[in-house]
Amino acid sequence: MATKPIDYFAVVTDEEDQGNVSQVFVDVYHPLGSPEPYGPCVMGGVQNLSYFKYEIPFGKLGHDEAQRALVTAAYEAGLITFNPDYDLAEVIFEMEKGTADLWRGTAVIDFEQPAGDYDVYAYAVDFNNNLSEPVWNQFLYVPICGIEVDF
Repeated sequence: MATKPIDYFAVVTDEEDQGNVSQVFVDVYHPLGSPEPYGPCVMGGVQNLSYFKYEIPFGKLGHDEAQRALVTAAYEAGLITFNPDYDLAEVIFEMEKGTADLWRGTAVIDFEQPAGDYDVYAYAVDFNNNLSEPVWNQFLYVPICGIEVDF
């Protein structure tokens, strides 16, 4: 049995408090149409919603040159989803000022998880206990066939 660690990243700032963020986390949901026990589910009378997989807490990495390089590399690879008010130049500017930090969380996905698009919602909480609006992204867990034979 195999598992695959997946790293999740977010660049977060708190404009009101000069980047003073207390915690960052993501909520991950199984793909729509996943078989039981991964879905479907009924919530609030609505059927076929994504089924909650897990919540992943993040740790702060910082905002120095190494973290800015990671953000730039992720952007060039097409891996970043921006809040509508931001673009790469604004994110790097906020990191250089020290008012935005790169955060990371890691969790494993199991070989038997359903393949498909997993919804990921990123949240931040400031020291006044204000929860941010979520930033949505997805990752594709690719189905592959494999066989191991031992004669």
